[in-house]
This record gives sequence, structure tokens and C-alpha cells, in this order.
Amino acid sequence: MRRDPSEGGTANAAVLLDGCMVALGLWTVVFQFAVHLGVSRDIALGAWLLLALVAYWVGRSVHGVTRVAFDPARRSSVGLPLVGAAAVLAGILAFAEPSGRGWPPTWLVALLVFGAGVQRSLRRGEAGSGEEVHGTDSGAKGVPVAILVLALLAAVLSLVMVRPDRDDVYLMNRAAWVEEHAGEFPTRDTIFSDDVLPIQRPSGPQTAFEPLLGAVSARLPWSAAQVGYLGVAPLVAALAVVALWRLLVTLGARAPTLACWVGMAWLVVDGATHRSFGNFAMGRSWQGKVILLVLVVPTLWHHALAFGSSGRRMSLVLLGASSLAAVGLSSTAMLVVPPVVLIGVAAGAITQGRPLRLAASMAALLPPGIAAVWTIASEPQRLEALGPVLAFLDGIFSVDVEVEPATLVGAVFGDGVEAMVPLMAVGVGAIVLERAVGRLAMALAGLGVFGVAFAPGVLDIVSDVAGSESVFWRLLWILPVPALVGAAATAIPRLRLPGPLRQVEGLTAPVGVIVLVGLAGMPITCAANRGADLVWPPRLELPWPDQHSAATLADLAPEGSLVAGPGTVDFSVSVLTSRVKAANPRPHYLQGRHVGEDFHASSRLLLSRAMDGATTSADATALRQALQDLEPEALCH
Repeated sequence: MRRDPSEGGTANAAVLLDGCMVALGLWTVVFQFAVHLGVSRDIALGAWLLLALVAYWVGRSVHGVTRVAFDPARRSSVGLPLVGAAAVLAGILAFAEPSGRGWPPTWLVALLVFGAGVQRSLRRGEAGSGEEVHGTDSGAKGVPVAILVLALLAAVLSLVMVRPDRDDVYLMNRAAWVEEHAGEFPTRDTIFSDDVLPIQRPSGPQTAFEPLLGAVSARLPWSAAQVGYLGVAPLVAALAVVALWRLLVTLGARAPTLACWVGMAWLVVDGATHRSFGNFAMGRSWQGKVILLVLVVPTLWHHALAFGSSGRRMSLVLLGASSLAAVGLSSTAMLVVPPVVLIGVAAGAITQGRPLRLAASMAALLPPGIAAVWTIASEPQRLEALGPVLAFLDGIFSVDVEVEPATLVGAVFGDGVEAMVPLMAVGVGAIVLERAVGRLAMALAGLGVFGVAFAPGVLDIVSDVAGSESVFWRLLWILPVPALVGAAATAIPRLRLPGPLRQVEGLTAPVGVIVLVGLAGMPITCAANRGADLVWPPRLELPWPDQHSAATLADLAPEGSLVAGPGTVDFSVSVLTSRVKAANPRPHYLQGRHVGEDFHASSRLLLSRAMDGATTSADATALRQALQDLEPEALCH
């Protein structure tokens, strides 16, 4: 009986990560029942804690003896033709940004690259022999000290890094409302009204994480903003390091610890675009969608590969719990979870010759499936957009598309050298990993994203049905890019260094990759990255010193009244509390289906501009009318 090298080292990490997934999954269920049955905040919190305690005792009795199965780690041959093709694809996407009629040829190159990767992973000698290799998860070893140090550094960076994000207007205001109201959970707007106006977000199941944050904060001596920014964010950043390391071990990276350091270092220098992986890491690690990206996706990959390879029930249970947690964190789960589960399980099942395990994995897809049906049923008129199949064919032949895949790639990876590195890592995933199951999974993931989701016309059809084109770029979250960057950088052949430098020759390629991206791109801590800053002592991720002005402004007005100030102050007011309402916390939210004539959207915008000092004498009459329409209790100029 051979022991899988990933087991002992990941035992303690597995308990912590999987415990978080189970807890978040249980809260998702409790929250949805509480919303529909009208259960109060505190009763729901108590029920969740009780269920979590039961799950802990049940899990404690079985987790220590679970078994994982992967094929033996073995190195893949170099495969220079595949490397060359991957370089061509990465170069096209990084430097040309093909659109319109330029995308179909690029798509064909992507099919060639990832199709060749799949074929290479399946051919004799590359895939596993089909013989399962078991081991006992004894927990004799823990997470390497180097990974614990890296987790601590990530937590500290998250704690001291300030980069205000306007999404917090909705997310944190919802948490603040739950903290400040002990009754039922809100189902409507909390930014401009107290659960009265229609909500700003699309129809479908509500996310559960922000209400959990508010419910927990209500029982602590700290506000929801303090718990989120100064508590949850560093904790998630630290756990993300452990999740990344465990995934690298599972995939078969040649040096998992070093690859984890490289992947995290790449995240720090990957700040050139607002939607980059780096800007969704330490700087925003309290948000539900970020937890989905940095914790749930690596965990899903791990359990999907484990279940496909071993078929053990506990892997399927934990896969389902992670899927359920994802739905409670972000609606993006409907896009990301199904491909990860299906591809991961398929890769493990194929390498072990057990294809029926793919059918069993359908149980883990129930949460995102229910959420998708719920979303469509909330607006059934969208089904009319399906139309005949000819609409799809027309989209392919005319190449007249609204959602350009290359634009989505550029929005996440940027362009030039900074984009070339991660795109190249994605392209060579079928070579750089030592486990056949990892190579096959990454080749299938690339094929699923670039070959299927980004096929000409596909995104337009999904957009017509789901109306979610603004988040299609998150399809790239299916790919565990930080893990692939680390694995690829550590798989580059070592340079032969003389004498005393030979001890560090294994670091030359990884350091060179990070320096190259850093010089070409922008660190996430750079001031040019939306005003990011490093501060001590730690403070809330709100504009400074406007958060002090916001607290003062909120204290001047009675509960339920309207206040107005400059844009950054209005933003901070809505993040800190729901007891008073800011006139214009985010201009984007002044438009939408919740707006009626009595909302006075134009007056709110004008008043906000006046507090910013952006109005002229010609606006005096309109401003006087805006004050009469809105009747704010307090103003901050």
C-alpha cells in the first residue's frame, strides 16, 4: 500500500478549510429557510450554531480516517510543440486582443492548444494505470512552516492594505442593516429605504454571507464593518494560502511550497486591472465573491479530483458542502461551480477508469442548479430569448457578437507581458504538473473556458437568457490561475549557477517571472491602483479621513432620516450604518428598477455634486428645488 504524499501534509489544513465550507454551506440553508419562513436574525443564528456543532462532532469522528486516491506522481515529458502553440495563443491574446472576425481563428488556436493537452494527458504513459493508490489521512504532519509564514504575511497585508471598493455600498450596508435590526432578514432595499424599495440586484436567491456577517456582529462588541474589514479579511487571506498550497499538492506541482509562494507573489504584482486576480485577493478578501474565488474554487478542485479518483463518500459530501457554500457567497457560483465540479470529477474518473463517478457527482450540482432555476423563474420572460437554434448558428457565421471573449480576457489579465505570463501558464497546464489527473484537469478546464464558453456566439445566447453579461469575465475563475503560475514557474528548467550560487539556482526562474510581471504590471499596493495604500495601525477600507466625517454626519441625524455629503462621505455613511440614509452613496445605484418619481434621482445627484463643490451659480435654482424635494436632516460640505 503506497501513501499519497498529499495526505499527511494537508491533514490539518483539510480540517480547517473543509470546516469552513461545511459551516458556510449550513448557513446558506438556514438563511434561505429563515427568509422564507420569516425567522428572526437571532433564532437563525442560534440554529446555525447548533447545526455547526453537530456537524463538527460528526466530522470529527470520520475525517481522520478518510482515504484519498490519486495516481502516482510522475513527470510529463517536455512537449515543445505544445509549449510553442501555447505561446502563440498567449501572444495573440496578450498583444492583439482579437475581436469580431479575428476571434474565430483565435478560438481555433485555443481548441488546438487545449485539445492537444487533453490528448497528451490521455495517451498511454501519461495517464494513470487505473490502479488506485490509497493512503490514510493520519495527520502526522502539518502544513509546512513556510506556508504558515506565507499565510501570516498574507493576513498582515490584508490587514494593512486599504483600497476602497464601491461594491461595499451594497454588501456592507446589508450586513450593517442585519446587525442593527433584530427582526426578519431584509428581502428588499436597505441602502435608500428600510426594506421597502425593490432591491438593486438581479432576481434570484439572495446571497447569505452578508447577513451572516451582520448577525455575528450583532453579538460582538464590534460593528459589521470592523468585523468584515479587520477580522474576516485577514482570516480569509491566510486560509487562501493554505487552500492554494493544498490544491498545488493535489494537482501535482513539482515543488508545492515554492509554487505557492510564487503564486501568491504573482497575486501581489497582478494589480494592473480592476478585475485582475490580484485585486480580488488580499485587498478585498472579506467580500463573498472573493471568498468564492480564493477559498471555494481551490477547495472544489481538490474535492472534485479526490472524488473522481477515489469515489469516497466523504469527498462527495465535502464537494456538495463547498458547492452549497459557493451559492451562499455569490451568484457567480452558477457560472463557476458546475464546470469545476464536472471537469475535476471527470479528470479523476477517467484517469482511474471509473466514468460512472461523474454521474454521482451530479448531487454536488444541486445547489447551483436550484439557484439557476430560481433566477430564471424569477423573470420567466427571459426564456423567450432562447429562440430557435438558428440564432446560435447565425451568431457563429455572421460573427456579429455583443460579448467579445478577448475583451473579457483583457479585463482580467490586462495586456502585454503582464498578460503573457498567466496565459502561458494556463496553456502549459497539461505539461508542468506531475500527476496525470492534474494535467488532464487543467487541459479540460482550458478547453471548457476557451473552447466551449468562449466559442463564437455562446456568450451572447447566455446573456440573452441570464442577462448577466457584466460578470461573464468571471468564467475565467474556473481556471486556478495562481496555482498554474506557481506550478509553471517552478517547472522551468534550472539555470546552472557557479559555486556558492548553486544553492539558489532553483529560485532563479520563479524570481525572474515575478520580477518580469512586476516591472510590466502594477503591484496591488500601488497608489495608482485606485488609491491603494498601506497603513498602520489598521483601519477600515474607506476613504480617509472621510470615514470620520461620515460617522459624525450619521450621528447628527435621527434614525431613518436622509443625510448628504461629498461622494466619498455618502459612500462611507452607507457602509458604516443603515440607520440613516445617504443621498448618493454610489451614482450607479441611482438608476434601476427601484427608482420612481418620488425617489428624486436627479436631485440626489445634484445635491451630491454640490457637496463636492462641482456646481455653479446656474445650478442654484435646481439645487434649492433638490433641497425641498429631499429635505435632508444634515449636510456635510
